[in-house]
Amino acid sequence: MDKQDSIEEQLYQYLGRRINREEKNATLISAYKLSEEEINKIKKSFPEIKNYKLSNIIQTEIISGFMLKFGSYIMDFSLAGRLKNLHKLFYEIA
Repeated sequence: MDKQDSIEEQLYQYLGRRINREEKNATLISAYKLSEEEINKIKKSFPEIKNYKLSNIIQTEIISGFMLKFGSYIMDFSLAGRLKNLHKLFYEIA
């Protein structure tokens, strides 16, 4: 093993430890403040975020439902998002 491989291996191990140590955060956007019970139900529905710390942000413009942001993912389960998709669909058909 040469010096270059050793440095790369050390860097790989260091980054792996950092990633495992970092607290994972997710953002839950809803039209109203969710209760702990509602947040826990959402966490149970998405096993990917079971170890994430969720912060609830209120945005009344989503009307109903919620949006979930974690990592590079954005999952939109809001009424406003569905209406926007329906609007796009109408313009694609016309």
